[in-house]
Amino acid sequence: MAYYNIIETPRDFLEAALSQQAVSFMTLQQSDSWESAASRWGIQYLFACRVICKQSSNILPLLADRICSGCETGIHHCIDNLIQGPREGTETLGQMAELQIVQAYDLESLGYVWAALSPLLQLDTSIRKTMTSERPVRERNRPDHGEYISSEGFQISSSPLERPNTASSLPSSVGYMERSSASLPVDKELRFIQYRDERLAYAYGEPRVGKRFEAVDDGGVQLKHMGKIFQVAILEAKRSFQDIIDGSPTVSNELLAQIVGEALALRLSPGASSISEENIVSIVAVKYYIKIFHFNITDDFIHCFKTLLPTDKNLDMSTYLKVESTVWFDVSEPTGRKYFVRHLSALVAWADAVTITETDLEGSEDSMALEE
Repeated sequence: MAYYNIIETPRDFLEAALSQQAVSFMTLQQSDSWESAASRWGIQYLFACRVICKQSSNILPLLADRICSGCETGIHHCIDNLIQGPREGTETLGQMAELQIVQAYDLESLGYVWAALSPLLQLDTSIRKTMTSERPVRERNRPDHGEYISSEGFQISSSPLERPNTASSLPSSVGYMERSSASLPVDKELRFIQYRDERLAYAYGEPRVGKRFEAVDDGGVQLKHMGKIFQVAILEAKRSFQDIIDGSPTVSNELLAQIVGEALALRLSPGASSISEENIVSIVAVKYYIKIFHFNITDDFIHCFKTLLPTDKNLDMSTYLKVESTVWFDVSEPTGRKYFVRHLSALVAWADAVTITETDLEGSEDSMALEE
């Protein structure tokens, strides 16, 4: 079963948990089968983390108030050119060498962007399929946000879809950094989508309570404020889609479990500084397709989720880890780039707003302390 497509409500969760004989997070954590690396997690960890997935949409609900049609235009001429795309067209670009592309754009930094995109286009020419979004997108009463992201012409890799048997063979294994000088396929995705050239590890464990777990962030978006760095979004890059259902790629149980583990590790890790404690954003890149996730991890959830049995009926939504996501954005096409720029701009604006609000609150508390 593709957990992401099915588990939308507490009732869905309970029925599936009973059929899978799911156990609590603490039971799993204390068992011999516990995997400390989030990159090794699977469906049992999704039940243990009490994950519920809402239907995907063109606009991430967390950022909906900051996104409107046309908001991506006029920000900067470089961004306008990015949305417009390479002058050569994607077919020609996929046949050009990196040096050719960089020289064609002379001093323009976009030459390096298109040079990073080119090998991804070359990798994905073997199979071409038409798809719709993973599941029907629920109509929402929301202002017009512009054109729909068509997923027609979705290209699917012919790479093996089975999960690797060893942690070291995974794209981002915890505690392992690939030292080979050869360029791995996943490194191409990272090169194209990465915002900072750095991998960060997050870890969490309580003494005498259970075994620790860890996750590695492939890169992402950070905000520097008053000398402190805050994590705005984490990034996970994959070389190919793992699950294909009825000719359409979907979010595999392993991928969903991994990014849930990354979000949870960031939320719980004492040394991490997320821009918002309860709202973790993850950007998933598969070749040149991008999907944005929002994990709502509240304090109430943190206090109770470890010991709750997935097989017990529970309608209290505060006991679940709620996941919202966008459709896949094809950034080899102008429409996909347009929507991604809208989301990235909104993400930065959201992070700025959160920082300003928290700074104002701290200022108010300091003023009250002085008055006392």
